[in-house]
Amino acid sequence: MGLIKKIFKETTQLIAVHSEEESIIQANYETYKNSKDCHDFIKIRTTEAAVTCTKKLLSLATETKRRLHICHLSTAEEIPLINAVSQWVTTEVSMQHLLLSAPTIYDKIGTFAQINPPIRENYHKEALFSALKSGEITCIASDHAPHTIEEKSQPFGKAPSGMPGVETTLPLLLTLYNQGKCSLDELSLWTSGSACNIFNIKNKGKIKVGYDADFVIVDLAAKKQIQNNKIFSKCKWSAFEGWDCHGWPIATIVNGNMIFREGDFFDEVKGTEIQIKS
Repeated sequence: MGLIKKIFKETTQLIAVHSEEESIIQANYETYKNSKDCHDFIKIRTTEAAVTCTKKLLSLATETKRRLHICHLSTAEEIPLINAVSQWVTTEVSMQHLLLSAPTIYDKIGTFAQINPPIRENYHKEALFSALKSGEITCIASDHAPHTIEEKSQPFGKAPSGMPGVETTLPLLLTLYNQGKCSLDELSLWTSGSACNIFNIKNKGKIKVGYDADFVIVDLAAKKQIQNNKIFSKCKWSAFEGWDCHGWPIATIVNGNMIFREGDFFDEVKGTEIQIKS
């Protein structure tokens, strides 16, 4: 933690961290390094590894009074720890950790389910959604890591961790809206407004005079199924393959220009560099 402590002491910027204790992971790996069973993944990257690291980070944030952002939260146990020092800390959750759970997802897609930190048992998923609704978790992140089918098809121990998420996040959230589990205001805050507040991004996160015209147009009534052969990402797969979604994005506007509409991309349109508020 020497380097991390130095960063906390010397920086004045927001510190965003993937929170898992590497020494615990390495010790567990020695036990399971010859395993061929992908279910052992959560026995290597345990809840203890996440909680131990988060406790250290929270202590540093409190001691140095620096702003800390915990990336892709995955455990129920971290939520009250973060909430206790929320003056200094924000966090996020991915749709993978919010909607998928072990052991079912490992039964279904094997090594394709590997992400860091891992998808855990169902009680974590339930706690994460409750914390998102209460505001203890501030926003949603895609944690997009589009490894190819060839890469993810390797045996456990060789397959890389990570999965795509950027283009399935909104359809899944719109489905939660249509199920009455969240409002459109919450959805907008989780995917845009909160992130702009956390990272102090200028002129984004709202549809407002003077702000950049970046937004998405959705069809709340559309019903479609997530299918691998319709994924735009070059990886061509999703952990949510076969999921029925109610609500779908149909167009994307960046800097006032349409860059996507109903399956067509307009590559000549470019966005502008993100500006940080002074």
